Amino acid sequence: MTPGDERVVVRFINPTSDIVKEFRTTKHNVAAYKPGVYLDIVTTKSKFKDLQSKGYNVKITQTEERLKKNLKLKSLELGPPKTLNSLNKKGKN
Repeated sequence: MTPGDERVVVRFINPTSDIVKEFRTTKHNVAAYKPGVYLDIVTTKSKFKDLQSKGYNVKITQTEERLKKNLKLKSLELGPPKTLNSLNKKGKN
């Protein structure tokens, strides 16, 4: 990964068995897979552009920046961490 090259989740739409085999057996981090529907891998924006130039049917579904924002928002929505003891006390009321 080159400096400043953001990581992204790239989705292969309707991947063939050859595409699945290629990307599941190489050094790619598979984020999600639904046979015949999609294959998501974690890569960089520059590698995404390489995949497009090679003719793969791909799109970016998530950026690292957006993921961090979503996680931050979710943690704010959930509030502070809860302990099992505090949950048990709440259930007895």
